Amino acid sequence: MATEWNKLVKKTYSLGKLQDPAYTLGQAMKNAKKVYHNGSTMVESVKKRMSFKNKKGGRKTKRRRSKK
Repeated sequence: MATEWNKLVKKTYSLGKLQDPAYTLGQAMKNAKKVYHNGSTMVESVKKRMSFKNKKGGRKTKRRRSKK
């Protein structure tokens, strides 16, 4: 059974990992703590906190295409 805290940390981690491959669970917990204690809505607050990395939300590295 997932609590609100667990859901928030998972969401923060997934958004952070998309923007920075070196993003850690510890960083996600620190960022989620700021949002959780503030009492804001989860998704909006997480997006605000994570928007400083990459505005587009995409990957910073290019994916390699497989040779056919």
